[in-house]
Amino acid sequence: MHTMGGVQSSAPHGTAGEHCWDESDRMCYQDGSAGEVLAYPCLAANERLFDCNHDDYYNTNPPAGSYLATHWNTANNAFLAQTDPVGFGTTTSTTSISTSTTAPTTSTTAPATQAGMSSTTYTGSLVVRRQVDTYPITVGAGTLTATLSCADARTSMLISLTNPATGRRVTSSRGRNPANMSKPLDAGDYNLLVSGSVCSSYTLTVSYPTAS
Repeated sequence: MHTMGGVQSSAPHGTAGEHCWDESDRMCYQDGSAGEVLAYPCLAANERLFDCNHDDYYNTNPPAGSYLATHWNTANNAFLAQTDPVGFGTTTSTTSISTSTTAPTTSTTAPATQAGMSSTTYTGSLVVRRQVDTYPITVGAGTLTATLSCADARTSMLISLTNPATGRRVTSSRGRNPANMSKPLDAGDYNLLVSGSVCSSYTLTVSYPTAS
């Protein structure tokens, strides 16, 4: 909260040490400033909260003409913005996705309408940040397309395609849900890798030429 600008010493209950004297609240205590005498206008339960009575350094809707309406209010700090920056795209999925506490499962849908194409859907979850789920596939020559989405709307997802013989990455794509990938491939064996932020439930749909 200090880093974001609170508490200004000019605040109604501010101290020269950039705290406040109207206990109880997280930023208020006896910090040794000259002449400071603590008062207790709020419940002791406010000790874990910011700004007792919302009048010194944090108020999301300060009354017109009040101190926080005319002075620095940490609730206005850009790092606490509630909307995405301009140009930051997000998508919202309305697809119902089932969750599971078991290992990731695989289901194969009916073949795509285009002759010689296969379509497969994988589901799973990422319970820790560095988790990587691997799905081996065998494809024919042609273009592989894949879409990876997470039930958690703001999760960043990463889908990678590697050559299992060499371990080298063929291509990858990262997206703020979903991540989309398209890559022309030679016929052969590949690994699809799913990683990214923690995700309670993800769905990976991949279409590729059927191996002969």
